Amino acid sequence: QELESLIAEENALRGGYSTPQTLTNRDRCRVAQLALLDGPFADLGDGGCYGDLFCKALKTYNMLCFGIYRLRDFNSSTPSQCTKRFVIANPPYEFELVPTDWIFCLMQYDHNAGQSRASLSHSSHSSYASSKKSSSVHSLPATANRQNRPKSRDSREKQNRKEMVYR
Repeated sequence: QELESLIAEENALRGGYSTPQTLTNRDRCRVAQLALLDGPFADLGDGGCYGDLFCKALKTYNMLCFGIYRLRDFNSSTPSQCTKRFVIANPPYEFELVPTDWIFCLMQYDHNAGQSRASLSHSSHSSYASSKKSSSVHSLPATANRQNRPKSRDSREKQNRKEMVYR
């Protein structure tokens, strides 16, 4: 209710202060989809191999690729309106890429933090919600449940002692 009144009065949300704790929470990776149709990997999208893409993404952008999201009818001779896709997890090095592929990868949560030697193209900064077809990076929400994990070795030992007491 307080949030609703703040939004109604000020018509905006303001960010809070960045503390060391919040900055530490943001130092993580996210799952993303890279479109091979445009962006920094477009040169590998037409006949390139997955291994070259994997190495380029890792060395240049600090991204870890782990799968391909491919159109079901990518090689039919007639252009189809089929939008069904399937996942190819951990393809071999020589696996051939096609321009309509999307690549699943892990990338630094702050996309500017991982760019050491090169920068992503302007189209890679667009969000998933704004335009699925024209952007080359699509973010997916993280689903990991971090609340139940002990944070340190001491807290793990405490958790183990609690479990032993209850047994």
